[in-house]
Amino acid sequence: MREKKEVPEVTTERLVITLLSPERASQPALYFCENKEFHFPWDPPRPKDFYEVSFWEKQLSKNVQEFYEDKSARFFFSLQKKPDVIVGVCNFTAFQRGPFQCCNLGFSLAAKEEGNGYMQEALVSLIDYVFQELKIHRIQANHLPHNLRSRNLLRRIGFVVEGYAHEYLFINGAWEDHILTSLTNPESADPDF
Repeated sequence: MREKKEVPEVTTERLVITLLSPERASQPALYFCENKEFHFPWDPPRPKDFYEVSFWEKQLSKNVQEFYEDKSARFFFSLQKKPDVIVGVCNFTAFQRGPFQCCNLGFSLAAKEEGNGYMQEALVSLIDYVFQELKIHRIQANHLPHNLRSRNLLRRIGFVVEGYAHEYLFINGAWEDHILTSLTNPESADPDF
C-alpha cells in the first residue's frame, strides 16, 4: 500500500491534473453530462446513476482508495485559468505488479476542447509520472479501429501497435474490435518484489 499523503497534482504549461476528492463530485458529473453524446460512440455502457453527483461522490472516494492500494491512478484535468472545470480524464487502471509492472490507459476529452493539444500535454506529463513515480514499466492502450484521433495521438506519443483483438469490448450496443497498443519505459529498473 502506498504511503498516505496528499494525492498527486501534476501541472503542465496549461493544465492542472489531479485525482479528485469526493467534495468535488459535481465537477466530473457535469463533465460527463455535458459530453455524454460526444463520448457515446467510444464508451462502454454506463451505470444508470453515472451522471449523478451521488455516483461521483462514491466513485471519487473509491478512486483515492485505489490509488493508495496501488490499483489505479484516475486523473482529471482542468485548464489552469479555469481550475474548477474538468476538460479531460486520464485513467491508469488494472495495475499489475511483480514481473509485469503494467497498467491500462483510458482517456477522454471535452468535445469543446478537441484540437487544442490538451490530451497530448496531459498524457506526456502523466506517463512520465506513472513511469518515474509509480514505477510502471508498461502502459497498454486500446482503441476502436475507426477512432483515428486516439490512434494518431497514441502514435505521436510513442505507443506501438501490438495486435488486433476481435470483439474485444462492448461499445455502443455491440462487441467491437480494438487495436492493441503499448508503451514501455526504457529506463525501468528491475521490479522490486
